[in-house]
Amino acid sequence: SRLAAQGLPMTAIKGVIALDTAAYDLVDGDGDAANNFVFTAFENHPAVLRDGSPMTHVAPGKNLPPFLVLNVPRAGAREGSAAFAAALRGAGVATRAVWRFSWKFSRR
Repeated sequence: SRLAAQGLPMTAIKGVIALDTAAYDLVDGDGDAANNFVFTAFENHPAVLRDGSPMTHVAPGKNLPPFLVLNVPRAGAREGSAAFAAALRGAGVATRAVWRFSWKFSRR
């Protein structure tokens, strides 16, 4: 793993906040938002897309940290986020999904 290459255990990561990257599963495609920027950078190389897809790294026994999965109000976002959250839960990872998340910024 990339952590092991740096001499770090998986337990170094205490939690993950997944901010609806639109790229949970690049192999099967989470939609055009992900594909447009990913294919521009990496083309359509299946091995690269598989390695870059968080979904392909979810499995029981990997000691993944807890996840908070958020999604923005974008067409298709909830489906991709829900599939990712379900995969995490299926692997025994503590997961919370928030579907009614919206970005609100203020300037001060």
